[in-house]
Amino acid sequence: MILSMTGFGKAVKVFNNKKITAEVKSLNSKQLDLSIRLPQAYREIELDLRNIIAKSLHRGKVDLFVYCEPIDGAVATSLNIDALKQYKVQLQAMSQQLDIPEPDDWYGTLLRLPDALKSDLNTSEVDDDEKNVVVEVVKNAIGGLNAFRLQEGKRLCGFFEEKIDAIQHLLDSVSPYEQSRVEKIKARILDSLQKLDGVEYDKNRFEQELIFYIEKLEQWRGPGQETGLHKPGNGTRNKHDGLKGQPGRAPKARGGHEGPIGTNQGTGTERIIE
Repeated sequence: MILSMTGFGKAVKVFNNKKITAEVKSLNSKQLDLSIRLPQAYREIELDLRNIIAKSLHRGKVDLFVYCEPIDGAVATSLNIDALKQYKVQLQAMSQQLDIPEPDDWYGTLLRLPDALKSDLNTSEVDDDEKNVVVEVVKNAIGGLNAFRLQEGKRLCGFFEEKIDAIQHLLDSVSPYEQSRVEKIKARILDSLQKLDGVEYDKNRFEQELIFYIEKLEQWRGPGQETGLHKPGNGTRNKHDGLKGQPGRAPKARGGHEGPIGTNQGTGTERIIE
């Protein structure tokens, strides 16, 4: 079963006049790179949520977002009375020390200061039941994410199978030409050997080296180059020219060194003209 690394899942549940929403999204990553954004009231269960995600998703760049919204006329924010008291005391002290008048509009001044308002949904204490609901919502979001990944994985699987079938079809179409290609290369080498006077070779070893060098020729030659030896009239090469066009040298054979054709370089094997 193939699972895509990219996915998205979302789950929502209403509890205690709150709509609790969890969103999970995943991108490709070699390791688990997890980022969680929670309301302050749910920070106590952040470690539990991390463990749940780690067991379910294993790897990927994962982002989890959990947020709450009030419903049925619930008040989402309230005045931070304690903070406003401290602000007013400090402003009055500043007015006396700096000899400047106090503000005419205390309400407007105080309400514009930081933390004048607080969110009851995000900072109030939550009970165990609400925490369990948050965990449930996150699990449902992860389930939606995995369903999305599975759907994408099936699509990718179909894509891979289509491409593999196409490659196999191309390979099957090449096979009928393989035998004729080998015979063609063999005939060219034998023709070149017959043109050289006084050169003897082991036919069994020739077959072995032929197989080896056919593979090497495919690596040595460039795109569009013809496989085989040079043809007469292509240049002033002598009769011992090798595949690389080096005068008087033969291609390097397995286990030996480059040297004159028909000689041994301490390998105990007979050289073969290419």
